[in-house]
Amino acid sequence: MQLIEQLLIPALPWIVAIVPALILMFLGHCRWAWVLAGAIGCGFIWSDDPETVSMVGRIFTVIYLAALVFAFIGGLRRVILTFPVMRIVRNFLPTISETER
Repeated sequence: MQLIEQLLIPALPWIVAIVPALILMFLGHCRWAWVLAGAIGCGFIWSDDPETVSMVGRIFTVIYLAALVFAFIGGLRRVILTFPVMRIVRNFLPTISETER
């Protein structure tokens, strides 16, 4: 019984984060699935004591918040990510007329 408690208690927050996300993915709401899983994960990371959060937890939170901003604000994503990336990628990809031949 004690072994189960030692394994289940640390995994419980991630189970709580992933199960609703899987249900949302099954229902076809993939965007909301990762938003919910990340929000619950960040909530569990920061819930105890914000001063004792590890560096991995802080990095996860920053990456999650950046992904959240870029996922939901299309104009910002186009200006900051899409145009610079497409300028780099177009040098490596063939033009459309070459792919149609």
